[in-house]
Amino acid sequence: MLLQKICFALLLSLLLPLSTTLAQEERTEQDDKTEVILSVKIKKGNTLIGKQLAWTDTHIVLEVEGIGKVNISLDEVDQVQIINDNYTDGEYWIPMVRTPQLLFSPSGYGPKRSEIYYRNTLLILNQFDFGVTDYFSVGILFELVSPLFEQQTPVIAITPRFTIPIEKDKVNIGVGGYLFGAPNTGRLIDLSIINGVVTYGTIDRNFSVGVGWAIIEGEFSSNPGITLSGIYRFNNGIAILTDNYFIAPDDVAVGSFSLGVRLIRKNVSWDFSLLFVDELEEQFDTENRFVPSASFIVPIN
Repeated sequence: MLLQKICFALLLSLLLPLSTTLAQEERTEQDDKTEVILSVKIKKGNTLIGKQLAWTDTHIVLEVEGIGKVNISLDEVDQVQIINDNYTDGEYWIPMVRTPQLLFSPSGYGPKRSEIYYRNTLLILNQFDFGVTDYFSVGILFELVSPLFEQQTPVIAITPRFTIPIEKDKVNIGVGGYLFGAPNTGRLIDLSIINGVVTYGTIDRNFSVGVGWAIIEGEFSSNPGITLSGIYRFNNGIAILTDNYFIAPDDVAVGSFSLGVRLIRKNVSWDFSLLFVDELEEQFDTENRFVPSASFIVPIN
């Protein structure tokens, strides 16, 4: 157990400076691209998307599909964004939300620097995630059952996470955890969970495999939890996703399997899913139940 703790501490000490270096390298790579796709918001309210042909002190020149060359005075411009990562098969896609979790399981993607996301699940579970750098984020998770129905302090979790690209838009790893504090226990941290995940694919179409351990009273759990999750985006507005976990303690195995759909809009994304929870005892007697879930994710900035 001591060796696990030492290895985890050393890994965290290396990831933060590494994440800063990778962020600088990615911005340099973006600057070196010969073809840049811009989203230009005009003060009157229209937005033009196209390939940048020129950008001077007074004008931006775009090649817009279906229109041709467009010359835009900077005096008329309200906002300009580089959207190369959101231009797919000649079509602009609304950026996918970059929350550190898909539905429940962690992902190898996370918020970019200064991005903030708010997620609400079933009007009870709330989560804020903030991108400290392009590859390190911190979140806070809290529920509303305790204060609303039991007049108690809510259960709160702090969720630090590193998300490091091994190969851009192809292989990412994520390392992080959950630090839970429960009301009226007299302890600052009642339960910790550390986990790691490998994500293969882009932010819009990927598959993740992860493993995690609980830490209770300073001791690692002997049996890890395994997570399998993925998302596949069909078009600008719809994606399907699945989020599954499996835990095998000494006497009972517990699994959760889910299938859902994500509706992607400019200012909010909606997740609707059905969870199948299965408790498998040693004799394979089962207790099964289906649990519907709904959540929404809002980018705050």
